Amino acid sequence: MSETPRSVDAPQSPVQAVGGWSVLHVVIAAALTSVAYLLGTKLGLALTFRSDAAAILWPPNAFLLAALLLSPVRIWWILLLAVLPPHLAVELKGGVPATMAIAWYVSNCLEALIGAAIFRAWVARGHETDTVRSFGVFMLGATFFATFVSSFLDAGFVSLIGWKADPYWDVWRQRFFSNMLATQT
Repeated sequence: MSETPRSVDAPQSPVQAVGGWSVLHVVIAAALTSVAYLLGTKLGLALTFRSDAAAILWPPNAFLLAALLLSPVRIWWILLLAVLPPHLAVELKGGVPATMAIAWYVSNCLEALIGAAIFRAWVARGHETDTVRSFGVFMLGATFFATFVSSFLDAGFVSLIGWKADPYWDVWRQRFFSNMLATQT
C-alpha cells in the first residue's frame, strides 16, 4: 500500500494547529504565561514605592521572555495577548491610569520581544544553547540590550503621560536596573 503525498496547501490537522504545537499546548502555554505574568505583576507592584514610577524589581517581563523563548514564534502573538488582561487588571487596580497601563504593556512586550528575537537569532545560526557563549549572548542581548532599549520607551511614556513626578533619566535608570535584575534572576 502506498501513501498519497499530502498537498502543501492541505490544511493542518487540529492536532498540530499552530507552529507545530497542538491547540491544547497553545492554550496551556497561554494560560501559564498569563498566570506567571499576573503573579509577577503583583509582586512588581508590591515592590514599588508609591512615589516612584518604576518598581525595584519587575519580574513579569522576565516571565514573558521565558515564555517566548520556550514557544514557537508563530504563537508569540497569542502569548502577548494572553498577558494583556492580567497586566491591565493589576495595574488598574493598583491605581495606574489606563493610558499608562497600556503604555507599560507596550514597553514590557517590546523588551521581551527584543530579548527573545536576539537569542532566537543566535540559536538559528546553529549555536547550542548550553554554552558559555550562548549565556553571554543571553546576558548581553536578552538581559542588557533589550532592557536598555525598551527603558527609553518606558521612561518616555512616563514623561509624556506625566505619571508621577520622576524625571526621565531617573525613571530610565530605575526601570533599566529593576528589569535587568529580574531577567538575570
